[in-house]
Amino acid sequence: MQPKVLKDWRRYVKRFGRFPRLIQPSCCPVVKALLCGINCRTLTQCRLGAGQHLRVFLDRVAGQFHPVPGLPDQAMEEFRGIASAHGSLVMRDALLDEIFHPRPTRRNGLSRGYYATMLYREVQRDSVLVPLMRRFMELPPEQQEVGEAYRLLAMWRFPEVGPRPASDVQRYATRVAEIALQELKRCYPDHPAAAWTETRSEPLVDTLWSDLLSQQVFDCVNYTLYDRLRLLKQDGPEDHDRPEDRELHATLRVAHRDILSWGSGLQGVMTALYAAVAGRLGVLIQHLRMMDPWLVRWQPVEEDVIFIDAARGGVQLDLETAVEEVQKVCGETFHRILLEPMTPGMLLHYLSAGGYQWKRSVRAETEADHQANQLLLYRTMDGCHPGRLQLRSVCGQLQAARPAYTRRLCQEYLDAADVSEDEAAGIRQFMVSLVSRSSEVHRWLNTNEAYLRRTAALVCSETCGYHDPLLEIGDVVTFVADSRVMGVIYAVLPSKVTDNEPTAWYDLLLDGEHCALRVREEDLVLAERPRPIRHLELGRYFSHFHHGRYQPLPHLRLTSKPPSAIGREPRVDGSVPQEPHTGREAGEDRPPTAWLGDWPFLGGGDVPEGAGEEGAGSV
Repeated sequence: MQPKVLKDWRRYVKRFGRFPRLIQPSCCPVVKALLCGINCRTLTQCRLGAGQHLRVFLDRVAGQFHPVPGLPDQAMEEFRGIASAHGSLVMRDALLDEIFHPRPTRRNGLSRGYYATMLYREVQRDSVLVPLMRRFMELPPEQQEVGEAYRLLAMWRFPEVGPRPASDVQRYATRVAEIALQELKRCYPDHPAAAWTETRSEPLVDTLWSDLLSQQVFDCVNYTLYDRLRLLKQDGPEDHDRPEDRELHATLRVAHRDILSWGSGLQGVMTALYAAVAGRLGVLIQHLRMMDPWLVRWQPVEEDVIFIDAARGGVQLDLETAVEEVQKVCGETFHRILLEPMTPGMLLHYLSAGGYQWKRSVRAETEADHQANQLLLYRTMDGCHPGRLQLRSVCGQLQAARPAYTRRLCQEYLDAADVSEDEAAGIRQFMVSLVSRSSEVHRWLNTNEAYLRRTAALVCSETCGYHDPLLEIGDVVTFVADSRVMGVIYAVLPSKVTDNEPTAWYDLLLDGEHCALRVREEDLVLAERPRPIRHLELGRYFSHFHHGRYQPLPHLRLTSKPPSAIGREPRVDGSVPQEPHTGREAGEDRPPTAWLGDWPFLGGGDVPEGAGEEGAGSV
């Protein structure tokens, strides 16, 4: 019965070309349950109704919750109710339709995609990625590979692009290790590893060789990485008779995009690659407790510890030299514990801490992603299990911005941990205060539109005393000094006529950047050929791009004047349309065909209790 139903559903989907993601293998258990008692036509109508319901919800969120940076707590709570009505799988598919819409310049496309992305990321992180990371941290330390850890972190950053089937780092390291093994057979035929037909695939507990034999392995690894493949050189290998070498050099950053996307640079790639290649040849390399290390650690049998600089051609350093070099970089924050090997089971925590610090310094994320990365840092302290340390950190950082979400984490901790009666009573009392805090924020948001209208009326009544700005919110502008830099105005700050320098100031979202900038009017000019720009926060302020300018959302329209028709001709975008920037890397703006094929199916509504209650049993 059920296989026939699924076959009918696949034929139905392929016939009409709608909802192809719902025929992926991991969706089959949920689709089977949904098709018990209803036919394919009814399921399609339910999916269409869920999409319409979601679009109405996203439009209301964009108009009501705009003062809240990141993902509004109240919006997430309301979305849980919508998902419970339509089913978690159906709503996730509807969210992905809004994120990867074929017409990104459609009406309200920016704002819908902005909030749909935040909603989908939180659901997928809590319901799928946290269990995956918990399973990884429960593995024996020798089985926790750096490449797999970076793969999980890359999926945490962009869960909507779907999982990769295996770590690119490990596949790349295997190919490089095979070349190093051939070099070992040529240079050191008496080495025990020279008799191997292939490199090791099992994780190492300890180095297999003596110090002399290990040094021979290092010689071959250094020659392969830095002399033959020339991975640190821009021009690549010199031997043009080996096309596979040039291919390995050319695909270095592509194969290690998981590491680069999480925030580590080329030195992070080289340390992970060096440790993986040496491990496949029988030498155990340990990673350090540094956030973004360029050194790795090897413990000889008969000598003191040796540090290997993977970013400088595999140079070996003693302890004192390593201390001096790291101290120059870290300054006053240096401590010798940074040169100790990673604590067993804490690999994911150290790597997440490094990426979190990097993203915070360059602001390469939205506020919602910043909070998610912060939460990941706290979760990995307790092995991604509900723990006291995680709860204290979350309560100190997220209770003001996400009171309802913090309350769910508290309940998750009470259900999973063995706590005393006094501690449980204190946590429950704290949860009551979170409910009050959430109600206060909700009341403030409900009165915010009225406040904006009063402010707009006050500004209009006093415009005679202010300098009249020449540019408007939504205009695409360039700099007078550099016409290649383009941005969009999302706020206008006119100065009083009585000021020494009567002018206007504008807040801009810069194309391709992750930050905003305040600029004087004299430094800006309207773009001659306006085009859509790429910025993470566009959807917070604008609905869509139309006729050469961005259309502000309702809350911006209240405080901004419509563009004057005097001296301003309608402008049409004459360039190639570009999709709004979502924070994903180039080439990752479309989900792969099997975007859901490798996600583990989680029972019980598809979402664990307390981490996301939007999972539903029916549509």
